[in-house]
Amino acid sequence: MGLANGLRGTAGPQLFQEPEYSGRLVETLVADHCMRIQWALNLGESPRLFYWRNYRGQEVDIVLRISRRPVPVEVKYQTTITQADRRALLDFLTAHPTTPFGILVTKDTLGFQDKILSIPLYLFLLMS
Repeated sequence: MGLANGLRGTAGPQLFQEPEYSGRLVETLVADHCMRIQWALNLGESPRLFYWRNYRGQEVDIVLRISRRPVPVEVKYQTTITQADRRALLDFLTAHPTTPFGILVTKDTLGFQDKILSIPLYLFLLMS
């Protein structure tokens, strides 16, 4: 998406004026960062990301493997997080009981509840 924005001349702060577009942009940024995290923690393995869909048709955006355990990552780049926003992560954690926790990347919410770490994007990008 970064290259497309550069070629179209739309790269800049105006990208974050459209919530739907900025959500896709942030999701791409988080996926790229997850590849870097997975590569750093699983030396010698090619980083691969997956997604997961529950029986309701909801999906977890990114599933990465760290030490042979799946870690789900959901991106909700918005200020208000509802229980519905957490539902797919909770279903994933129920379906995979050995998973230690899930990550919910938000705009500005920080907290830990029901094995889900809610973390603002700027802090998530500092993890490596």
